[in-house]
Amino acid sequence: MFTIHDGSAGIFVRANPSSKEVEWQGDSKVIATLTPGAEIEMEGILEQGSFKPTILAISIRV
Repeated sequence: MFTIHDGSAGIFVRANPSSKEVEWQGDSKVIATLTPGAEIEMEGILEQGSFKPTILAISIRV
């Protein structure tokens, strides 16, 4: 799990989610190469959660 920030707010992201709602379609190697400040393009769905909203990532591209 990591966070993303768009300049005004942040949100948690769960990559490689193993859930019934989402099937990971991205390249898992990309996650290991992410660094602070990297610009990414991501597809996913929002999971409300009991404490905080989280994006369940479907794919991530740098």
